[in-house]
Amino acid sequence: MYRFVTKKELWAIEDSGLTAQLPASSLWHLKDVQDALAYNYLRHFKGKVIAEVGGGNSRLLPILARQNSCYNIEPYGGVGQGPATCTLPPEIVNVKAYCGRTDLIIKDEAFDVLFSISVVEHVPHDELEPFFTDSRRILKASHGFACHLIDIYTAEEPGPASMERYRWIHDIFFQHFSPLSSEIIDLKGDDWAKALRFRCCYASNPDNAMYGWNKLRPQLKEVRETHQCCSLILAGWAK
Repeated sequence: MYRFVTKKELWAIEDSGLTAQLPASSLWHLKDVQDALAYNYLRHFKGKVIAEVGGGNSRLLPILARQNSCYNIEPYGGVGQGPATCTLPPEIVNVKAYCGRTDLIIKDEAFDVLFSISVVEHVPHDELEPFFTDSRRILKASHGFACHLIDIYTAEEPGPASMERYRWIHDIFFQHFSPLSSEIIDLKGDDWAKALRFRCCYASNPDNAMYGWNKLRPQLKEVRETHQCCSLILAGWAK
């Protein structure tokens, strides 16, 4: 299922002291929320082979690499404000590729864990199916775990185009992965519209951070004036 990151969940992670283990941010924004949620899922893995998709100069991989073998699937093309060069420590192996196009580069069942932060929303619509098919291929068949934190602009009434895209992402993901048992929900028909509406309990990007994003991507300024930027979670075990 899709699940939104909530304030209650984020604050519970803050209370646990886990965020003290993460890099301090000079400007609190949605990625800090997503880092905390991803780390809460991934911190239990030890002695595993973990890959981040589109991690750039990842904030989490150096922490996870203390007890795991870590890889970054990142082309470093400098596209969409992304980095053009790698500054990660040498113990993290970089694979210069896009997920969805790794069949000649990464072998089957190479990783125990695969995750991404603020990546899936940038995958072109016609590349979503190859993205998730490839991510399933490179995960262990018996116990592979995948977790994606996805940016989404939510309003009181979601637009049909947005609803169609995010429903497509959801359906493709769960063709290849089984949802966590505590997060199973059946969404049908109008329930999708209800599921993607903004609710005040959701953790969201603060207004000053969205103002800063206007400088980087001004084409979304009008959307930011009327929507909240929140995070979805997709997580599950490989089928």
